[in-house]
Amino acid sequence: MDTQEAEGPTIETFLAKLLDKDWQVRRDAARALGFLGNARAVSYLLSLLEDPYESVRREAIYALGVLRNSQATNHLLALLKHQDWWIRREAADALGLIGDRRAIEPLVNTLTDSNEDVRVASILALGQLKSPEAVEPLLMLLAEPRLAGYAARAVGWIGDIRAVEPLIAILPQYSEAADALAELGDVRAVEPLIEALSSSNWLVLQQAAAALGQFRDARAIIPLLQALSDSRDEVRMHIAHALGQLGDRRAVEPLIKLVYQGTSSVACFAASALGDIGDMRAFESLMGLLSGQLGNGRARHCAAAAIGKLKDIRALDPLLQALRNDHVIIRIAACHGLGFLGDARALTLLEYAYQHDNASDEFGFTVKDAAAEAINRIREGA
Repeated sequence: MDTQEAEGPTIETFLAKLLDKDWQVRRDAARALGFLGNARAVSYLLSLLEDPYESVRREAIYALGVLRNSQATNHLLALLKHQDWWIRREAADALGLIGDRRAIEPLVNTLTDSNEDVRVASILALGQLKSPEAVEPLLMLLAEPRLAGYAARAVGWIGDIRAVEPLIAILPQYSEAADALAELGDVRAVEPLIEALSSSNWLVLQQAAAALGQFRDARAIIPLLQALSDSRDEVRMHIAHALGQLGDRRAVEPLIKLVYQGTSSVACFAASALGDIGDMRAFESLMGLLSGQLGNGRARHCAAAAIGKLKDIRALDPLLQALRNDHVIIRIAACHGLGFLGDARALTLLEYAYQHDNASDEFGFTVKDAAAEAINRIREGA
């Protein structure tokens, strides 16, 4: 096996494939060049914009966006007027990724495109560009039911306070308005968000709770506790997380109740919130989760990370035992918990995990990574 093959394909390999007679080979090569992140590919990808196959052209446009090189801007702007709506949409997406301000006015003009998908792509691209010039045109779209949610998201990304009152006005109908108001961080939104906790629309309720957690405004604590009686797991999970962000000790007993009476997913969020609040009343319930007496693996995972934040030395041995658990997510969480606990007696086992445990969770995060973080946290706190 030669060295190049052993190290994997190089940029030259994929550039050569752009000339292949098979359009599928050209398409796949274009996609790969985007992810390689090498600016040398830009000029070659631009040549594919004239490829006879639409799939190849679309992948080239997408790759140019991923590369975020402004050399492609003018070419993509021209494609906003292409007869094929799919090409127009891909061009708008790519311009949002590139972030070149020359795209702002053309994208604003594209907000009136005849195709809804193109309009959505242009809305989100303007949000990514964080363009104050786009705020007024985007606010006008809040009146269009099929576009309002996207427009709300975009003005939230832009962060212009002109959007606060219009977003409050549509909050009862669109959960995206809650997310955008959280992004803006204007306290005028707190009371309307509290009112939204009574919404019959569970998505609005859920996202209002999430937004209130980000505001960390004490006015939200009682309404959030009242909303915790909702029967839907997704809603209670968001409320529990918000209560953890608020850090108010009045939430401790209701959250402990969720640990015992909620589903494993709800118990997991309640445990994490109790760790964030840091009240010792939570110790026994978190120990119950960690030991496996309550909940499943996911709940034990959350308890392991949370119990370390209580800084109670009684958690040391159970966390060290969890570090030997068969389930990788529990071993990762045990590392987090030991890091928060900060006891130097955990260093020997953590160093062993760092050297020998490369198992990863579903997101690719390894026990080795978690152990390294814990070791650094303990040493920095010593």
